[in-house]
Amino acid sequence: MRSRSPLHPIEFNFPNRPCLATLASGSPKTETGLHLRESWKRFRDTIDKTDDEQPPKHKIAKKSAHDLWQPFISKNRKTYQREKSAVLLSKHPTYTSRMRTILLDWLIEVCEVYRLHRETFYLSADFFDRYMSRTINVPKTKLQLIGVTCLFIAAKIEEIYPPKLQEFAYVTDGACAEDDILTMELVVLKQLNWSLTPKTPNTWSKLLLQIDGRKNVSAEADKNNTNNQSVHSLIKPSYCGSTHSKIMHLVDLCMLDINSLNFSYASLAASASYFVQESPLPPELDHEEVGRCISWMTPYAQAVNATGYPQIRSSTSTEDQSNYQSHSVDIKLLELAHSTAEILRENDPMMIF
Repeated sequence: MRSRSPLHPIEFNFPNRPCLATLASGSPKTETGLHLRESWKRFRDTIDKTDDEQPPKHKIAKKSAHDLWQPFISKNRKTYQREKSAVLLSKHPTYTSRMRTILLDWLIEVCEVYRLHRETFYLSADFFDRYMSRTINVPKTKLQLIGVTCLFIAAKIEEIYPPKLQEFAYVTDGACAEDDILTMELVVLKQLNWSLTPKTPNTWSKLLLQIDGRKNVSAEADKNNTNNQSVHSLIKPSYCGSTHSKIMHLVDLCMLDINSLNFSYASLAASASYFVQESPLPPELDHEEVGRCISWMTPYAQAVNATGYPQIRSSTSTEDQSNYQSHSVDIKLLELAHSTAEILRENDPMMIF
């Protein structure tokens, strides 16, 4: 709590700076300001002269395909790495895969109640997994506090109007106080080293759909001998919101399983896209890992196909269903996927589940 008004003027104490009363008494003024103005003028003239000498083509930043992929590939550095499921469980003796499933399922439900974006949930899930990867012996009584704190941080990053702190404490039904969430917030941020911009499966799925959509638009333009590659056509989504929501429905189910930590976010999104719509993968992805992920995701896709994809509500557009997180998967659907995996494993022991 701030002890002063933010509009109150801030006083700075400069030990070597004469006070106003001394300047007003007639003491000689320093020429520091004049020297600074002259230095700044020389610097500004030098910059202007350099810009005039350079050809205009050097002033324009050129972006290649590699430059556009680099922000996604760079997120694989150690800061954004999550531990594999076996390693993560070994660090926390009281932590089980079912505890993580229950917590993430609860976070999805909270996102639906407060109408939070899909990216908000995936940010919170990433923060939680990375925090657990960088700590040891976290008691199970702290899991809900860590989870709601991660969602609190993610909402402040992603949402325009995030829920208030009191609302996050309210959904825990008294298990977490407001002060506890604020204290844990700083602990989580320090453990994450303030690395709060991962490329989530939601981001990857949109990128893959956009690439596939742009290829179709380019092929259609070549067929018609037209070239309408305007800036707006590149910014506007080139995919259907219904397709994206189906892909993320499958990814939502897979995220409830702790074994999803064994695959990168890019592989999860690409594998889910394979089951919804078969499209070629970009060469920049690890096709070997994507192949293993597709094999692991097969029973989950079969469970989703058996129960069906969520229907679009009459009051909801396909874009809203794509952007906002819905509680369309639950633990029962995950258990159905696990039973399907057991059946497939009996028929083919070489399958990876």
